[in-house]
Amino acid sequence: MKRRVTFVVEDPRIKRTTKLGDAVQITGRMPLLDFLRILGTSDLYIETSIDEELRLTALDAMLLRVLVAKILHPRFYGRHDYTEDEILIGTSVDKLVGLIAEYINNFDHYNEHFSQAVYEFVKRKRLWDVVKVDFVQTLDEMMF
Repeated sequence: MKRRVTFVVEDPRIKRTTKLGDAVQITGRMPLLDFLRILGTSDLYIETSIDEELRLTALDAMLLRVLVAKILHPRFYGRHDYTEDEILIGTSVDKLVGLIAEYINNFDHYNEHFSQAVYEFVKRKRLWDVVKVDFVQTLDEMMF
């Protein structure tokens, strides 16, 4: 890839942060405020589920205008309500890695489109009243 990339991996099973070279940092469960701070400065969020659903953390990323990348098991492909114009969708690891590399290598070209697309998707197609209050309170804490 043309750009330097750092992956932050949250693994609730570990207790302290481990670095694997310059590119990978593995950390334990983060408090929500820390997670949102890292997410808010990220260029990409990789969804961990392989079904058609988007987890709440992916929706948080989308509200912060961070592109979401997701592996979608072929069995669930026809059941999702998002498109390749809104998030990066791969039906295999190889395909998703290729899409992520393309996005990173051409970040300036893709970023504006995808940051707007993910934000509009979550505003239009997801009800987030259940999490809105906690999310907005946490964002307010980060700002002040």
